[in-house]
Formats: sequence, structure tokens, C-alpha cells
Amino acid sequence: MHNRLSGYKLALIGLLSLGFGSCERYNTYSNNNVIVKPFSLFVSDSSGLLYNSNDGTDYSMFWTKATDGVPTRAISTVGDNVVFVKNFAFVSTDQGQQFNNIDPTGLIQPAPAIFAMNQHMVIYPRGFGRIYMASNVAGGMMYSKDGTINTWAGDYNFAPGIPGGYTITSFTQLKNNELWAFDPVSKRLFMKKDAGTNWIEPTGAPIAVGGSTTFYLSHFANTLIIADYAGSGIWYSNNNGGSWTQYVGLPNSAYTCVYAPFEQTLLVGTFGGGVYRFDPSSNSFKPANNGLESGTIVRGITAKDRIYKAEEQNTPTNTSWIFLATNTGIYRSQNNGQDWFLAQRGNYTAIY
Repeated sequence: MHNRLSGYKLALIGLLSLGFGSCERYNTYSNNNVIVKPFSLFVSDSSGLLYNSNDGTDYSMFWTKATDGVPTRAISTVGDNVVFVKNFAFVSTDQGQQFNNIDPTGLIQPAPAIFAMNQHMVIYPRGFGRIYMASNVAGGMMYSKDGTINTWAGDYNFAPGIPGGYTITSFTQLKNNELWAFDPVSKRLFMKKDAGTNWIEPTGAPIAVGGSTTFYLSHFANTLIIADYAGSGIWYSNNNGGSWTQYVGLPNSAYTCVYAPFEQTLLVGTFGGGVYRFDPSSNSFKPANNGLESGTIVRGITAKDRIYKAEEQNTPTNTSWIFLATNTGIYRSQNNGQDWFLAQRGNYTAIY
């Protein structure tokens, strides 16, 4: 999910690849400030337009033909390909010149609300060589291998004895690389260690968490998290879903997204209450809305880092940024979600 940055600071090949500066000065510019790990940020507004930024400050239209007025629910990248989900899933393989409908026959699992269970329905897990997407077919276990993003298949590789009757709507990958999938209706959890192994059901039975059917799966390091978009609560498990404990300190609100940037902190986006940040000293969540407008609806959270070849006095001291997509704009934090700065005003629905 890295992108090409123009100018003498950087030389890259491909849309989302890494770039490495040379050991010499170029155009008299010291490459102690050369970016060797750039980022590419993708964000979509409420009209469905898709934008791209390489610095978190300036945003340009990535696909100028997205004029259907349908808000984007999820965005992801797979190598040089950009994938996003509206009422259907689309992919671009030519740096945003055009997007092709991946499957017009109903691949995508409809959400209970247009902004519900969005980014968590698509995942490109580390080391798997495939992207997963919740769908209307194959029990929601649809995937596409790298380089064949237009070809999708169901992942039916289950351990013997696991019954059917599930519909996956969200995925997450733990720090230990385990891929997890969740069906909020039957309350069933599945886990896969790598692309070549079977899906297993660690609990062997539905998990005992609430009665809502709008739960979605997330994580913090190796802790599983289940959040309810309808607002009944957020729970965590440290034993593969065997038992669950509810987090405290959260408002009575729809929990629109749960994200652990760089596995350093845990943030929860809410519908009208801004952002809540986990405080390990009190083992509870606290508001983290300094810089956000009152009543902000947070619809997406992502994080980007940028690595320079060497540090100099004028090199930014903090190159790890967290971004929010909200109804009032794109916000950026440079101190791990404690404070926010408005980077771009607008009404945004998805960010990656």
C-alpha cells in the first residue's frame, strides 16, 4: 500500500512499491532526507469519489469517473491493485485510470446499514498471498490470489467435522499472523494459520457474547475484539474466544470502527462521540477528541508510517501518523491518537 512520490526526493517503481534512495546527493539535495518507505493514503467521500494522498496533507482525485453517488464502505490494496467496495466490489489495476466491477452477480455481503461493518469486511493478511472479502456466496469466505484480483473463489478448506450454516461478515489478523473470521448471526469464530492450512473453529461452539447480529471482528496485538455496530458494547478475549470481557468507559453509541495503529494503542470510532482511546493504566477507554469537532462521526481509522534514510535536524521527528475519516473531514494525529489536526474538510466514509 505504498505509492510513488514524484520529485527529486524519491525514485519509485510501481504504484505501491518501496523506494530506496542512492548514497549520493542528487540535485544538491542531501538524501539524509530521502524517503525510503513512503505511504499512500486512500480515502473516499460520501458521494463515492476516491482520493489519494502521499503526505497526509494534500489530496488528489484518484478516480475521476466515480460519479455514481454511492458511498464507499471499504478500501484495500493488493500489490499494485486498488480494491474498494460499494454496493459491489471494484478493482483498479492501472493506477486509477479505470475500475472494473469484480463480480456483478452479488459477491458482496450487504451491510445492515450503509456505513456498518465496512473496512472489517476486506482484509489482505500478511503472508497469505490472497485478499479476503465477506460475500453473499461461499459462506462469506471469498478470496482472490495476488495477480488474479478479478478471479475469486470460495475458501472451503475447513477442518473435518466443522458444520456449515455460517455467513462471515468480518475478518482480522492478529500480530502472530493468525487470520480470524466471524459470523455475527450464529456467533461462530474461525481461525486459519496460513493459506495452506484448514480453517478451524477453536471454541467448537458459538461464543457467548450478546444477542446483536451487527457484531464485527477486530484485534489488538494477539487479543481478539468483537464490537457491536448497534452500540451494545465491545468485548475482548485472550483465549481464542473461549471467554469474553466487556470493555468499560465507552459511550452508549454505535461503534463504527475499531483499530490498533501499529499495535501500540487501541482506538474506537463512534457515531457522534468522536474517538475513544484505551488507557492501560485504568484498563478502560477515555475520550480522545482534542482537535475534533463536537459530535464527530468517525467512519474509518488507519495508520501510515514513513521512514527516512537518515535523521537530520530538519527531518520530521514523528513519521507515524494516524488518520480518521469522519463526517467533518480527514483528521491526522502525530502523537498516537492523543490529539487531532484537520487535514482536509469534507464528509468521508472510508479510509485505508
